[in-house]
Amino acid sequence: MSKLIHRKWQNFFPKTNLIWTKYVIHKLLRSKPIQSPTADLARVTGKVKAILYHCYGILDTFSNSSQCFNYIQHDHQIDEYVQIIFN
Repeated sequence: MSKLIHRKWQNFFPKTNLIWTKYVIHKLLRSKPIQSPTADLARVTGKVKAILYHCYGILDTFSNSSQCFNYIQHDHQIDEYVQIIFN
């Protein structure tokens, strides 16, 4: 991240929001799973992980979070798991 902002921590760089988002997704995907989940919870957990892996893979293609969320809103691969509606 310091390469991106050139040590100008006081300035705003939209790409850093995506870097932090990717970091949080990475932590979620690497976290310890729930032991002995119910079948319903296991199914939902699988869907959430699939969405997170998909998002993790595409975050680097955007320059800011607005582009990312606009893409996700129209991404039909995510629609397979959950319907996302933005008003």
